[in-house]
Amino acid sequence: MKNITPKNIFFKFHNNPKDQLKNHNNNKNIKFINCQKWSTITKNNIFNYLSFLLLVFIFSCSSDKKYDKSKAIAVLNQTNQLVIDNNLDKIPISIPASRNNHSWLGSSSLVNQNIENITKNFNSKETSWYIKNSDINIKRTWYKNIFYIEDFAKSFVYSPIIINDKIFVLDSSGELTAFLLSTKKTIWHKRIFNKLWLKNYKVAHLGACDNKLFAVVGVNQIKAINQDDGKILWEKDLSVIFNSTPICDGESVFITSSDNKTYALNALDGEIKWIHYGIPKSLAIFGNAQVVISEDLAIASYSSGEIYAINKKSGKELWSSELNSNQNYNSNFFLSDVDATPLVKDGVVYAIGNGGLMKAIMAKNGDEKWNLPITSVVDFWLAGDFLYVINNDNQLFAVYKKTGTIKWQVQLEKFRNPKKISSKHNYIAVVMAGNKLLVARQDGEMLIISPFDGKVEKNYSLNKRILHAPIVIDNKIYFYGMSRFKTKLIELE
Repeated sequence: MKNITPKNIFFKFHNNPKDQLKNHNNNKNIKFINCQKWSTITKNNIFNYLSFLLLVFIFSCSSDKKYDKSKAIAVLNQTNQLVIDNNLDKIPISIPASRNNHSWLGSSSLVNQNIENITKNFNSKETSWYIKNSDINIKRTWYKNIFYIEDFAKSFVYSPIIINDKIFVLDSSGELTAFLLSTKKTIWHKRIFNKLWLKNYKVAHLGACDNKLFAVVGVNQIKAINQDDGKILWEKDLSVIFNSTPICDGESVFITSSDNKTYALNALDGEIKWIHYGIPKSLAIFGNAQVVISEDLAIASYSSGEIYAINKKSGKELWSSELNSNQNYNSNFFLSDVDATPLVKDGVVYAIGNGGLMKAIMAKNGDEKWNLPITSVVDFWLAGDFLYVINNDNQLFAVYKKTGTIKWQVQLEKFRNPKKISSKHNYIAVVMAGNKLLVARQDGEMLIISPFDGKVEKNYSLNKRILHAPIVIDNKIYFYGMSRFKTKLIELE
């Protein structure tokens, strides 16, 4: 998941005045551009005019209700109308057998490569003795408060690591804490990154493998930490800003930077093995999709809207593909980032970007199987023959993985307040568990949705802001919720 971004940005256009102001005061021309025609302005009333102009600007441009939205132009990509493929009526949605998940290494894509339906028992209960409707039962079984001073507006992604009955949490102040899941007791607590004066780090990402943790906080450092005691094993300083979750295959750590580079570092000592250079882009969302490892490939995604297949040992580029529609090609005006982490299944790379396209690409040679005109920054999920995708208009789709056509689509709740564009909901990720789709939303709502028709069966409120996918481990769900002055590690059963 993913980082929090504006989904719709609008410009307002006003008519130019039909007449220019006449010469006045010693033949000096004074011209003003505004929504209305103004008479000649003298030096005596210019202050009053500017004051009035300021009020007009504030009250005409600050409210969502004061302008005609039909005349606005969207900065983000607009795609063709998506239609349902009626031929898919003959193809039923089948749910894969569930499998237990025992670890979370910071990537829902990594889990989805191995498991399509995570084991989770939603104990249904009858709502009352006289109404026999069944209701999905979820209860909070444990939480842990972690206090610090935080400005949420400066915060981005926080996702814990869960492995070997331990949970590791890196907060935005640069402190790392380890808990034992079975007893809920703190194992150790260490400051990993230097404390900043009166502010916190913008990003906090953790990766893990082989009894090591790999941490970045949106600065030019990456650090390796021992899982047993929190000791720093090595650290690497480079002249780039790391902004993705470190992904480790046991030998190398793969991470991308804000200037569209991918680094492969030796997991033992942090030495650079190779660097891949993408095309830098001046306009971008802060944060990148994670590098995806599949066999001998490293799949890297950049804010230019391109994805690359790289030999993970040599760093040699094998193929690339663009997720930008034709109208966005090579444009700096549109946000074309690939922020949803791609998925590799059965030799096919599935990827979606903010530039206008979702694609299925053959991993071995980069040949395109299909593309769909859809934009998203939300991590998607594959189960059986269908991909479950949330687009930038907060619509949920079931996409047939063989053809890229749509079986069904539903509109999820789009705004907290329909009258305010700024209240648009941000959905984080989709995960299948217990034969249901679990969808996390930034305002602290978890939606439980039927994969057969997209019907929302239950909303569960965490009362905390969340910025990562639902983490399902050993029949329990974990979230890292945030408020201004504390975070809360939450366990649901």
